[in-house]
Amino acid sequence: MSMLKSARRRRGRGICDVSPVRPGERYPGRQSTDPDRGRQAWRIVAATGCLATLGLLAPVRSVPAADHSVAGKPVSAHSRLGPATTGPVAAAVAPATPLSTPTPVATALLPTIGVFGPGGGEYPLVALINAAQRRILVEAFELGDGAVIGALGAAVRRGVDVRVMLDPNGLNSGGAIYTLRGAGIRTHVPYSGGQNPAYTVTHQETVVVDASAVAVSTAGLTADGLGPSGGGYLVIDRDPLDVLQAASIFYDDWLRRPVTLFGHNLLILPDNSAQIAALIGQAGARVELYTSGALDPGVVAALRAARLRGAVVRVLARTGGDLSALQSLALGTTIRLRENGPGTILVIDRRLVLLGSMDLTTATLASHREVGVVFGGPAIVATIDATFFTAYEQGVVVAPPLAPPTRRARAATVGRLSVTTDVPSYVRPGGQSTIVITSAPGVTLTLTIAYPGPGGQLSSGGAGYTGVTDRQGQLTYAWSVPSGIPSGQALIRVVARHAGTVVRSYAFVPVIH
Repeated sequence: MSMLKSARRRRGRGICDVSPVRPGERYPGRQSTDPDRGRQAWRIVAATGCLATLGLLAPVRSVPAADHSVAGKPVSAHSRLGPATTGPVAAAVAPATPLSTPTPVATALLPTIGVFGPGGGEYPLVALINAAQRRILVEAFELGDGAVIGALGAAVRRGVDVRVMLDPNGLNSGGAIYTLRGAGIRTHVPYSGGQNPAYTVTHQETVVVDASAVAVSTAGLTADGLGPSGGGYLVIDRDPLDVLQAASIFYDDWLRRPVTLFGHNLLILPDNSAQIAALIGQAGARVELYTSGALDPGVVAALRAARLRGAVVRVLARTGGDLSALQSLALGTTIRLRENGPGTILVIDRRLVLLGSMDLTTATLASHREVGVVFGGPAIVATIDATFFTAYEQGVVVAPPLAPPTRRARAATVGRLSVTTDVPSYVRPGGQSTIVITSAPGVTLTLTIAYPGPGGQLSSGGAGYTGVTDRQGQLTYAWSVPSGIPSGQALIRVVARHAGTVVRSYAFVPVIH
């Protein structure tokens, strides 16, 4: 407690103040005055002591490896990290300067991560809550699953300290808060009128249980999100430093102040927003991404850079979203649409996975509180990758954007009478264009258009128009393309008649959806 008392004397603030000392001071427990290494190590040590004082961090016990279910299959799911500052994931989300792991955390065995889904997250989450002995911390956008709420109430009755923070704009947050308070659960709104300096919307879905685990859901904590038909994943992370980080975030958000970040397997938004592009930047061979929202320009740039490096990039997006950013990637058949649940799934080279509650819109990355988990392991990554491909193969292909239509001319001549028909390079159903016909002045022109029908065959009928060229020998036809026609080829027929001479001209124009 001497370090915590020292911190309190230095800052004159509460016991959970883990702000660094002033530049040049020595950090407690270290022989270095390096401002980066010392500051970060001191924050971890101070936060560890703070949570221990609050009764959250119990002595670390050895956690045996366990098998968990992913898409109905048993998978041994281990983090590929050892200490907090080693391994490929730490390189993506941890500070660049290596840190010394705090003593209480360093005694843990290899962290274990269990992944459940897609769908079916209710049972393992309720089982985790039922195993709580001292404390449960819930921070979520929405909480409506009856079994989860019932388990939280039962935990209170057996003496567990249960606290819940819900976003006031979440699904039925008001009713859920009323029910929770009635069960003796302490509730809180993480922000009010923009008072939290770190973010504006709580969209993370996390449950911290004792010092043993943090559950991260990519879907809301509702019956739909956690049920068998839900498309989300539930990650149960038993890494001690991840649990400490999640608990620290909870208390910082409870007190409406900026969070203290340690770096490890958790990716925290908006603070770690740049790390998503950094993860994509690690890709050498392939990137698979599912996101439930439009893409931030920075993420698009990272995907484009991966593509230019030679990586195969596959993107699965939610149906009905904004496609402009996706189409700008110009990846052709590598972009598909399908409703596949909330959140984000990012697989890098089949060795790293990011699962989180976030979408990847600019607003989310800039101002939403979100939590994701980054982890590795061949068996678990391969299973999630296979699940992604199943959904991807069922998706609807998104073609890259077409260039603006150009003009092309078709000419025909009989004797001294010539006709040139200028048409667009393509048209879209419901669109507008023009057909410009040039010949001699006073020539009578008959224009007909046959549109594609079922199976791409030209319809027997078609639009018709008759007119006479002006003094410059031109006639311009305003072309309104019908909205209900299928893709195919439209046939433009022009017949010119003058002084007994007849000239016929033909042109095909693609109809593209």
